[in-house]
Amino acid sequence: DETVTYGLAVTGTETANNTLPVSLVVDIDEEPNVRMFARPSKIFGNVSVDLSTVSPGTPCNLYRYNSTEAFPSSPETVVSFKATDKQWIYPDPNAFLSNSATYYKAACGESN
Repeated sequence: DETVTYGLAVTGTETANNTLPVSLVVDIDEEPNVRMFARPSKIFGNVSVDLSTVSPGTPCNLYRYNSTEAFPSSPETVVSFKATDKQWIYPDPNAFLSNSATYYKAACGESN
């Protein structure tokens, strides 16, 4: 159907460590219809990590995966930070294309 588009949220993934809720707010409201040969758009986003269950000062990592094949073992980038508040927001400087799959995962603690 040409009028259907999809977004996806992955929850409850099987990973070796405890992960935290992550959300992504993107800088566009509409995507080009690449199935009708429109060029994909570059998308930038702010990644928000829910730290409400994490003690202040705990070391954390945000992992970004640029493909389904890379998730969850081969992150493209890892950003380290310390929990200082109930939420941490990361303005990702790296765009992704609207016709691609990008995943984020966050974990805190010594074995993240």
